[in-house]
Parts: sequence; structure tokens; C-alpha cells
Amino acid sequence: MNRVIKTVVVAAVGAMSLQASGQMHLFDIKSGKVTYAISGSANMMGIQMQSKGEKRLLFDDYGAKNLTETVKTEKRSGMGGNQTEKSHTMTLMDGNTIYQVDFQRKQITRMENVGAKMLGGVDMKQKGLEMMKHGWQKDRYGQGTGLYL
Repeated sequence: MNRVIKTVVVAAVGAMSLQASGQMHLFDIKSGKVTYAISGSANMMGIQMQSKGEKRLLFDDYGAKNLTETVKTEKRSGMGGNQTEKSHTMTLMDGNTIYQVDFQRKQITRMENVGAKMLGGVDMKQKGLEMMKHGWQKDRYGQGTGLYL
């Protein structure tokens, strides 16, 4: 589980960063398509939760352009009754711009990729390896304050 979290953090930071050449280089292959199932369940204080769905990733230019689509259903049941929440989202990252689409709310958001701007010029493969070794910075209270840079 800890390895999965580290991998997700590395991928997320990689998606937000640029290499020194100015070209984002998130993956070691030029283009690809990955589709996988989402499945999980939990019982927390008498509330049953279950998630099922599918996630799809399409990328080109070594990840500089990528599209992620997620379709999932979350069910909760307990003392408050039964609730089902369906979501269908899509995120397009094209260099320094991110577009997020929420099909349930019929909402599209366009934003600047702040992480790419903030960490621009960083070799993400090397930075990801360093993060896996060193982890997060901690403040004097032991709280995580951000990535170890």
C-alpha cells in the first residue's frame, strides 16, 4: 500500500512538472493507453462503503499531453439509509493548461497547471526517485508541509 501511495505521488508530481528542456516528460514511452478497474470497499463506524468503476488514461508526447477519464459509482449504506453517487469526470492536461470536465454537474473548468509552473525545469524522473527516498518535508509539529525538493 505504501508503495502504491509513493507511485501515485510520483506520477502526480510528474504530471505537474516540466523537464529542463521545457518539454514535459512524464513517461518513458512516447504514447500509450491504459484502462483499469476501480474497486474498493470499507466499513467505517457502521457505514458500508463500496466503489466500482473504470479509469482510462491516454497520453502522447511522453505525457506532455494526456487525457484521464474516470467513471465510478460509490454506494454508502448505514443508519442514514442508502446513498448512491455516480461520477463521470475527464481531465485533459496539455502542457501548462488543465481542463476538467464534470459530466454530472455539467461543468468545465480551465486552469493553469500551477505545479508545472512552480516546478518547471526539474528532471521529474530524478525528482521522483529523490521523493521516494526522502519523502515529505515536516514542520516543527510533525505535519507534512510539502514535497521534499
